[in-house]
Amino acid sequence: MRVEIDVTECRGYAICVGIVPEYFELDDEGLARTLSVDIDPQDEQRMREAASTCPTLAIRLAE
Repeated sequence: MRVEIDVTECRGYAICVGIVPEYFELDDEGLARTLSVDIDPQDEQRMREAASTCPTLAIRLAE
């Protein structure tokens, strides 16, 4: 599984950072960015949670 962020949709709520901080951080503009695009299988459930709880649905997951 891979992850990406649609930066045009991100508003910097940082919910993703709270759920999977090893994959996301906020940049200098306060928007989320990925630290790694390849997701470890053991982190897939938490990543799905981060994607589904993003208020703007800016997180995209691909198999």
